[in-house]
Amino acid sequence: MIDHIKLERFTAFEQFSLKFSSGINVFIGENGCGKTHLLKVVYAACDVSKSQKSFAGKLNRVFLPSGEQIGRLVKRRTGSSTASVEVSRTVEVDAQPKSLVLRLSLSNHTK
Repeated sequence: MIDHIKLERFTAFEQFSLKFSSGINVFIGENGCGKTHLLKVVYAACDVSKSQKSFAGKLNRVFLPSGEQIGRLVKRRTGSSTASVEVSRTVEVDAQPKSLVLRLSLSNHTK
């Protein structure tokens, strides 16, 4: 289960933090506000925790930025900039709930 997501200067988000409720969560918003990007981050976090692959690599494959340069996912501004993605989730290990946190920091120069 996804518990919390925090995005800073990532795609459409300057700063975004959301604590998920247990059960169903509904996202409503205008076109272009980042609903699909949020779902892509959640999907990547869920897939990576079960496949044990790279979070950065999965985000790159899900978002398909121009030239496959993950740095293109940093929110645009003049000069150098950095972004971060953090997803906290609960997974079961040996029938016990364990907290798993995936973090990624990148700059607009990251390839």
